[in-house]
Amino acid sequence: MSSTKRKRSSSDAMSKEEEACTLREQPPARVEIDPDGDLCLEVGYNKCNFRRGPDGQKHDHEHAVIYVVDSKALSRSSRVWRAMLDEGCAESKRPEPDQDWVVELPEEDPEAMLIILNIIHHRYGGVPRGEKAMPIHSLYCLTVLTDKYGLTSLLQPWAQTWTKGLKDELPRNTEAAAGKSSLTLNSLELLLWIAWELGNEQLFRGVYGYLVLNTTVEEGHLIEEGSKTKLFSTSVSKPPAVCGKHISTRFALLPS
Repeated sequence: MSSTKRKRSSSDAMSKEEEACTLREQPPARVEIDPDGDLCLEVGYNKCNFRRGPDGQKHDHEHAVIYVVDSKALSRSSRVWRAMLDEGCAESKRPEPDQDWVVELPEEDPEAMLIILNIIHHRYGGVPRGEKAMPIHSLYCLTVLTDKYGLTSLLQPWAQTWTKGLKDELPRNTEAAAGKSSLTLNSLELLLWIAWELGNEQLFRGVYGYLVLNTTVEEGHLIEEGSKTKLFSTSVSKPPAVCGKHISTRFALLPS
């Protein structure tokens, strides 16, 4: 069948090398979450990450994936999807009988979306299991999506197991600045969001306490000690108002 697409565009600019990469034209893989599904979600987009290094030019590639799903299952699970698919948005316009109903979500992460769709469609065998099953960046991408679509409660059966292994990477004694974490500042920012989104108070307190004791304040910004890296200066999702609260806490701890 031909398809009709309700498109959400990506604003990423590409270099000439990336535009010339033929692998960007690879058609999306098609994954049937529901063999009788009536909706095709095209998640992500074909992207060439072009890098020059001492060994020459390297291309890392990301590709869109089409997931065949049950639109009613999505609408029942999320008010955001219900509004998108059932309540007059551009995406809700049904195609002609001989066309696929395709909704493009180029900004979303295909792997994170797959986990969500597996849970919604009761395909629990496709959900990662175990303490080490979800690296920090993967769990961050997943919780950003569940927050966006109002689906955080779906993760409750797995959340405690996923975060259990992450606690071990924080220093045991958060009162001593000498107890350095093995994680980068960026990873700790991701972990703070994960703890907040999943409601893990112990993990949140551990990360927050470490960051307070291992940052300093310069011109109203939190700076990682020993570097010029600013905390919460990137597009990483963060708990509401945490930056201002963090600065206030850090000021209270600094000697006058």
